[in-house]
Amino acid sequence: MHPAIETSDLYGDRLSADLAGVRLLVGHTVRRIFSRHFGHAAEHLRSQITAPPTASGAPADVRATTCRNFRTGLLDYLLDTGALAADGERVRITDRLAVSATEQEEARALVAGEQRFVTMQEVLGLFEQQSAQLLSGEDGIELMRKAFGFSRMQEIWERLTLELPQRHVERTLGAKALVARMRAQSAGITVLECGAGIGAVLRRALEMPEFNARLPALQRYLYTDINPFLVEWGRQWFHRNAPPELIRRMEFRVLDLDKLPAPGVCEPGSVDLLMLDDVAHDAIDLHATLSQLHGALTESGWLAMTENFRQRPRDFLHVEIFAMTFHGYNRARLDPGRRDHHGFMTLGEWRRSLADARFAAPHVYPDPQDHERWPMGCIVAARAP
Repeated sequence: MHPAIETSDLYGDRLSADLAGVRLLVGHTVRRIFSRHFGHAAEHLRSQITAPPTASGAPADVRATTCRNFRTGLLDYLLDTGALAADGERVRITDRLAVSATEQEEARALVAGEQRFVTMQEVLGLFEQQSAQLLSGEDGIELMRKAFGFSRMQEIWERLTLELPQRHVERTLGAKALVARMRAQSAGITVLECGAGIGAVLRRALEMPEFNARLPALQRYLYTDINPFLVEWGRQWFHRNAPPELIRRMEFRVLDLDKLPAPGVCEPGSVDLLMLDDVAHDAIDLHATLSQLHGALTESGWLAMTENFRQRPRDFLHVEIFAMTFHGYNRARLDPGRRDHHGFMTLGEWRRSLADARFAAPHVYPDPQDHERWPMGCIVAARAP
């Protein structure tokens, strides 16, 4: 099994330039947050920066975990970029921490010239304003809901999902994996999409002529998410915008990846293509979830996951900055030897986790040698023989 997924149109100078803009905006925000809360002293103990406040709860509490991971993520990034320097347990501020007037003007020009960065900057601005709450472990999603209100939050979530450079790459890769399966199997395909959210992958597929031409190959498309609101949002959007040939093949269901199997949705040997767009890392017990998904596949079935492959902090925080504040991102049960991180994992962690769940060696996009500059990608794995 080797899915024919062409990636040359996704990875290149344009993506690198877009990600440079994301890096700039995120880097400025992180430096200002640290300056606001820790800039009163030139030196701190590492534990003073990373330790959750006692009010956040016990160490196992998700708020405390989110708090600790957010604080540690900021610290590691600033150390890795030279804005801070460490001498054992002591951390001192360097002259690279402050954001200069020239840098601020560069960021303003970037946002003014690129409409798709406006929404991102709006959320980063909120995170900076509400940084005390984030540093105490408040859920970033709840913080946005409170600040923006339901309707505005819905609009922002859709824009971030569709417009962020890394998300465009991921949802396009997911759509290409779907088309690749349709090439490989000309009829009777059952697709189960888990964590479908607003339908970003399937929306992208609808923009591809080949997907529309191959629609007869689909027998059943199960559109699922843990959030009933997102399932209904997807149902309404596709009923308004998708062709009847697709709608009559679609079913919309609520599905929790941590509560498998699910009768009528994820039954043994029933699925030809399992698609998980930027969601598999949220599983609490990843080994159990992957094992159940393995069992749901037909003998020739594929698992396709879009993911971000964890890199060193300076090459990754721009990808993780929003998700790392979400409680759902920090619930995972760590499994030393297989899973060592909450949220996004390294490629090595994914390979070990998939192998232990009885998947064959995965095909990885882009080539792993490019993950440092382009950490967003896709894994496609078949059942092991």
